[in-house]
Amino acid sequence: MPKPDPIPGVSSGMEYLVDLNKILVHQQVEVAELLSGQESCNKYVILNTLGQQIYFAHEESSPCCRMCCGNERSFVMHLFENSGIEAIRLRRNYKCCAKCAWCTCMPCCVEEISVEAPVGEIIGYCRQGCSFISPKLEVQNKNNELMYSMRGPMCFCQNNCCRKDVNFSIKDTNRNIIGKISNEWSATNRERHSDADNYSVTFPYDCEAEMKAVLLAIMFLIVSSSNKLIYSFIYYSN
Repeated sequence: MPKPDPIPGVSSGMEYLVDLNKILVHQQVEVAELLSGQESCNKYVILNTLGQQIYFAHEESSPCCRMCCGNERSFVMHLFENSGIEAIRLRRNYKCCAKCAWCTCMPCCVEEISVEAPVGEIIGYCRQGCSFISPKLEVQNKNNELMYSMRGPMCFCQNNCCRKDVNFSIKDTNRNIIGKISNEWSATNRERHSDADNYSVTFPYDCEAEMKAVLLAIMFLIVSSSNKLIYSFIYYSN
């Protein structure tokens, strides 16, 4: 997709998001992962609804972290424009008790991703919300003010018998549904033997570009989260 013209008040590289209300995210299949069974750095192609690439996302993490910490690992996700310029950066820190569902109400254990655009300037956060039954996630601006929240479906057999599309409804502060994050399941051999998957993020046209970027980031938190009260609701082919 050609880069849009600069827009006053919008960071360079974020112009792609201004006129969108849906983003498609495709996780690339890693041949080495298929052959070895060892997880590699995740890579994603981010598209508009016309199938045009707007970003390429590449995970930065160490082999030691991937091997020893698995889905709990810390990582930096770099989102590049087609020109190769990094437009957005996501950071997730390691949390030692992230697997404990009962720790989501403790700030020191909450899963979190910070979002930078341009790189070095935080524009928002994606965080777990306190919940004991269904997964709860929150989108906050750079001042830690709640902008959106979402809950996932309550289905503890998602990995076994309920293999279907899974939706996280996005609600504004008035509890109105304004979008969703979906894991679009498909029973291909490719997805059964790798981490490859397809996702979509839907939001209002008039949502600020910065918040669209943070809503995109929360998809990566859902994908990477090891918390059982989130992870079990998302069909993961491994």
